[in-house]
Amino acid sequence: MADGQNDRQQSAGIQSVEIGMSVLEAFARSNSAMSLKQVCQDLDMAPSKVHRYLVSFVRSGMLTQFGANGLYDLGPTARRLGMRAMGRLDSFAAASKELLWLRDTIDETVCLTIWGDGGPTLIRWESGSTPLLMTIRVGSLLPVGESAIGRLFLAHMPRATLQPILKRQRQLAGLKGDRPSLSDEEIAEIRAARSIHLESALIAGVDAIAAPVFDADGALSSVICVLAPHQSTAGEAAKRLHRNIEEAARRISYELGYVAGEVTRIAKN
Repeated sequence: MADGQNDRQQSAGIQSVEIGMSVLEAFARSNSAMSLKQVCQDLDMAPSKVHRYLVSFVRSGMLTQFGANGLYDLGPTARRLGMRAMGRLDSFAAASKELLWLRDTIDETVCLTIWGDGGPTLIRWESGSTPLLMTIRVGSLLPVGESAIGRLFLAHMPRATLQPILKRQRQLAGLKGDRPSLSDEEIAEIRAARSIHLESALIAGVDAIAAPVFDADGALSSVICVLAPHQSTAGEAAKRLHRNIEEAARRISYELGYVAGEVTRIAKN
């Protein structure tokens, strides 16, 4: 009898962990802080039940609550665990080191993105001395065809992987089909490039210069990007930014075991 009771208690304990993880997953899916009501709607769960989990997660640091509006977001413990997990990925560790070198060398904002379940996903952001008024942050999803980062994924990722994301993003934009807005020739040109430059793609006046990072198998591992005011990405300054981001991408790819061939950089789009 005692053994059966212990089994039931253990089962209930495991179930509570799984429910708690589903609560944390709701925040992982969101691009911003959430209210109790929003979490309940996302999980289709009673407020009284969700609130108990939120209280415990705030106490443990997995979540944080903002006193002014009562919203919840991922907390310091969640960030620390996430960074530890990402740090154990060779590609993330190698890229992070070079990303800091790139930021310090050019003194502009730089970021690192990988391909996630929802498409190009920002996983690291390092700000330069020039402030940028942008709404994207770590965890944000970027458009495939309308961003420099997205265009590199578009050029290098398998079509079967791209199609569902493209279709979803085009539907959200009120467009039909799963074909990109770029021609096959433009995509081929991007595929041959060491870095690409896109003016004011997401934010007016802010240009993006992005470069691909490859793994030992020659597959696209991640994309690094420089974000800077338009006036800082023209003429000789542009050449310097391209040269430095290409060097950072080459170093990361080398650390991952990739042997690069000679390719050419495309002009601004």
